[in-house]
Amino acid sequence: LQDTCCWRCEDCQAHQYLNKSTSHCMDCQDCQAPDREVGTCVDKDEKFIDYKNTWAITALAFASLGIFSTVLVGVIFWVHLNTPVIKAASRELSYILLAGIFLSFFMSFVIVAPPSLLTCGLTRFFLGFSYTVCYAAILTKTNRISRIFNKSPSKSHKARYTSPVSQVVIVSLLVSVEVVINVAWLVYNTPSTKHLCQRLVPHRVRICGGLDDYSYIVGLVYPLFLVLLCTVYAIKTRKCPGGFNEARYIAFTNYTT
Repeated sequence: LQDTCCWRCEDCQAHQYLNKSTSHCMDCQDCQAPDREVGTCVDKDEKFIDYKNTWAITALAFASLGIFSTVLVGVIFWVHLNTPVIKAASRELSYILLAGIFLSFFMSFVIVAPPSLLTCGLTRFFLGFSYTVCYAAILTKTNRISRIFNKSPSKSHKARYTSPVSQVVIVSLLVSVEVVINVAWLVYNTPSTKHLCQRLVPHRVRICGGLDDYSYIVGLVYPLFLVLLCTVYAIKTRKCPGGFNEARYIAFTNYTT
């Protein structure tokens, strides 16, 4: 008896193309789509968040409002620079804090920019750096208040390193730690871009390398440590006189961060 063979034709799936030489369906990688006319795989269309995206426009609108508010407060500080209220508010530290806040809002424009080696590098460096500038200033200020008002009665000498110059130096030292961490991080793991792909999604998404895992936390560990220290000193200064008691505002800021 002669064996009888039966053949059944099946369509290739959405992620496959027909290899005409073997008559088999060949799989495409997740970042590619089949070109059935040519009989091969081609890269999917590329997408990324840019300034035309609805979410980006919303974020940039809030960031613009924050930048305007920060600049307005800075102008008010400058106009009333020599008044007792501004002097009591630690002018130098306040300006550093405003600079950090301004940088935080401005970073929204860098984060939303099309992913590239430059924008990815700037995001990785300044995302944690802007927070560090803010909380280094807050920590230095609350530490100074704590040392002045919580001084032990047995110690008659004046609290040290409370001058404006000393405060700026302390902030600079605190910020320099973040600079060293970020520079070492960028050298060890250079900025890059990558694509997020799913087999059934008709496009690939370009993002900065590290956004899809936990590596971005490297630049945020140190500022979060400063946030914890600010919380501790906010608690320690909660009983200081009203004009110097900012514990409630600092605690609220820390918790929201």
